[in-house]
Amino acid sequence: MNRARYDRMAGALFNPVTRFRSANRPAAAAGESVVFAPETYMPWLFILFADVFEISWPFLLKSAREYSRWSPLWVAQVGVPIMFLLDESVKQLPAATVYATFAGIAMAGTAVIGMLVFGESMSFGRVSSLALIVAGVVGLKIFSGAN
Repeated sequence: MNRARYDRMAGALFNPVTRFRSANRPAAAAGESVVFAPETYMPWLFILFADVFEISWPFLLKSAREYSRWSPLWVAQVGVPIMFLLDESVKQLPAATVYATFAGIAMAGTAVIGMLVFGESMSFGRVSSLALIVAGVVGLKIFSGAN
């Protein structure tokens, strides 16, 4: 196997975005929509998956504390996929957009779960602040382009 073919295969195997399309044709070829091309939404899915881990670890830490002294160490391992997923997102989106979106979704998600599951305060100020965070995240999605 020659080196170029090996590199192309390894890139398709380890880069989730290139797995979705052939390396021999551009995204807009054959009548494909550029808006729904995997290159446009995959970084955002990576951010959402990273936020699932980010939102879960505080609650896992809260429940794991009662089992043993070492259980928080196992909960800390939840952070490893976060770094990989954010790294994949930064390859295609500006770093400031990725971090702001990640932090905003994580804050809003943690607050909503805290309100719904753990009975935390649902005051008007708190809910309207969460709505502003969501509006900011939507604005970042709409107005940010690729690198």
